[in-house]
Amino acid sequence: MEKALPHCQFVEPRGIPDCIREITSGNEKEIYFVVSNDFYDAKNYDLSERIYPEYEAAFQSLSRQVSSAVGAEPQAFEVGADDFPEWAIGIKIAVWKERNLYLRVEHEDRELPIIVALASIPSDET
Repeated sequence: MEKALPHCQFVEPRGIPDCIREITSGNEKEIYFVVSNDFYDAKNYDLSERIYPEYEAAFQSLSRQVSSAVGAEPQAFEVGADDFPEWAIGIKIAVWKERNLYLRVEHEDRELPIIVALASIPSDET
């Protein structure tokens, strides 16, 4: 990551090419790139709303990096859109179907961590 994210507990140390290789080879199904701390102790859940845009910016940056590494632009989707894939998890996703990859940013509930992850598309969806 170019800059430290607020309230962050984990940043994946491996580079994008290594992570893509691990997923496309089947060694891993998903790799978390960045994970915030949870918000259970944050007394004020507004913290997650205030810092979410920085995690979304990390998602956008990682999407550009994955695109560069795979040599293709992704299809982009936002939760709530009619064409959002049923198999996908996330608020926003970027899909490289030809490479069987998708990147997501998720925040399932206000006290849970914000996660940016690269994953394989479920085999029954490819």
